[in-house]
Amino acid sequence: MKSMNTPITPVKNGFTLTELLVVLATLSVLAMLLVPALASTKPHSQAIQCLDNERRLALAWQMYAQDNRGKLAPNGDEAAQPTSPTDPTLETSNLQWCPGVMEFGAQDNGPTNTALIMAGCIYPYVKAVGVYRCPADVSTTLIYGRLLPRVRSVAMNCWLNPLNIWNASANGRAFRTDSDLGVLGAANVWLVMDENPYGIDDAYMAEYPPPGPGGPARLYWVEYPAAYHNGAAGISFCDGHVMLKKWTDQTVLSLRSQSPPNMPPNPANCPDLPWLQSVSTRSN
Repeated sequence: MKSMNTPITPVKNGFTLTELLVVLATLSVLAMLLVPALASTKPHSQAIQCLDNERRLALAWQMYAQDNRGKLAPNGDEAAQPTSPTDPTLETSNLQWCPGVMEFGAQDNGPTNTALIMAGCIYPYVKAVGVYRCPADVSTTLIYGRLLPRVRSVAMNCWLNPLNIWNASANGRAFRTDSDLGVLGAANVWLVMDENPYGIDDAYMAEYPPPGPGGPARLYWVEYPAAYHNGAAGISFCDGHVMLKKWTDQTVLSLRSQSPPNMPPNPANCPDLPWLQSVSTRSN
């Protein structure tokens, strides 16, 4: 029998050039839609990480007090700084929660020296130097010709067991033990805060107390909070809770890009500074 050969239709392999162009165009459109959405998640994740860092610092601070019969971790200003991370006074007269100065030219390369953080008395409860730096803080310092990131973004309320009282004439109350906090309530006293990178120095952040029977309102910034998170700063409180505090004072907000002026007055009807003073201490 004579066989019949059936013609075979060629199988189409791959995409045509036109189809590939359509696919690439579609992917490009999707990428354009996704990039802004992904970018917007970064600030949110940084804020979450910042609050977690400050929660961990608050817990370490509380654990230190529990292990020391209620005595709060000492808080050192610039006058109480050690000569090095191995300075023996860090275990005696200069024992403090976090030694080191973030200013350019600070002794022993303080702005980049993690050994100073590790020499702090609450560090054994933290055990992670990264917790002391806000992920949104991109500030740097020049060390031996190289720009390096600072190792600390936060500072502590100066009225919490200070080694040296800030401005005795301010007539603010220093809290030495956890029971001292009962005057305001631990939930109403701020503990650690993001400090403005253009003004941060020691880990001791000063503000005037609120007005009291013995003195008038002094609505002048002493040191400035940061505004890393869409105009807000991460803050922890002595009871361990944390929050993002949104600022409205244009001086505070503008300090994200310029050096701070010398203690400008609080704008009229702006609640920022009165609020911060009210959760710092009380007047004696």
